This record gives sequence, C-alpha cells and structure tokens, in this order.
Amino acid sequence: MQTDWRNQLELFSLGTCMRASLVYELVAQRVAGEPVDVTTAALRSAARAEGLDIHHPWIEAAAQQMSLERSPALS
Repeated sequence: MQTDWRNQLELFSLGTCMRASLVYELVAQRVAGEPVDVTTAALRSAARAEGLDIHHPWIEAAAQQMSLERSPALS
C-alpha cells in the first residue's frame, strides 16, 4: 500500500503543511480522476502560486492519489 502523501509533509512547518493541504483540496475539486500528468501540472501550478517548492516529492505522491479519486464535481 502506498503511503499517504501527507506523511511527506511531517518535517515542514505547520504553515507549509496547511498551504499544501489547501492546494490539494482546491486542485482536487477541479482535476480529481484525471491522468497523473494533469494532476501533477495542476498541483505544481497551485503550489507555485502559494510559494511552495514545486519539486518536493509530496506533489508527485499527491498527484498519483488525486488521479485515483473521483472528482467531487462528478458526484
């Protein structure tokens, strides 16, 4: 079983963890269930806008998880 992407945030400050979680939730509303390349690009774009490091591994892990989820917009 793959580790949850949030576990990769443990060494970051609380503010960074909160911004990363916010980025995930906002992006998931738009692109959950899309291919990994789409979710990765969307997460990187939103993370950059929030001042987060776009090369940190949590983004790739979150993108993979997000691509497996169903979009809330389709529910």
